[in-house]
Amino acid sequence: MRNKQSAFTLIETVVVIIILAILAVTVGSSTSSQSALELGLQTQQLQTDIEYLKAYALYNKTQTQVTFGSVQYQSNINFPSATPGQTAGPKTIILPTGITLTSIGVNDNVLTFNSSGRPETGATPALLPAGSSVTITLTAAGQSQHVVVYGQAGLVSAS
Repeated sequence: MRNKQSAFTLIETVVVIIILAILAVTVGSSTSSQSALELGLQTQQLQTDIEYLKAYALYNKTQTQVTFGSVQYQSNINFPSATPGQTAGPKTIILPTGITLTSIGVNDNVLTFNSSGRPETGATPALLPAGSSVTITLTAAGQSQHVVVYGQAGLVSAS
């Protein structure tokens, strides 16, 4: 009588190992894709917020300001509320875990738009000279994206 043993064959074991390796690669790549997507979304949000502050300053003939921290930024104006007729108050954006913010060319971590929409920096605002710029860098998982505000006209771009 033949003794029948139940066990995996070598081929079955190799197939299972290959499937597990494929799953591991898929999960790892989706995690880095998610952080890259989140970084891109936060960069777009920062660019939009800065453009809004510039437009608000021009339209209302007033000064607007954004203050940068390492994991957040805050405006000094009331952003519109989702509810008509109500204002939401000054906007503070706290960046998701793993995303950090650094600013280059911003004195005292303050970027201001004067009533003409021109960018200034510092707690005591000083106009950005022509040809200069302010760069705000968002970094996550070794990747970086930038929002640049150019002097004089205050053009805002993201890359």
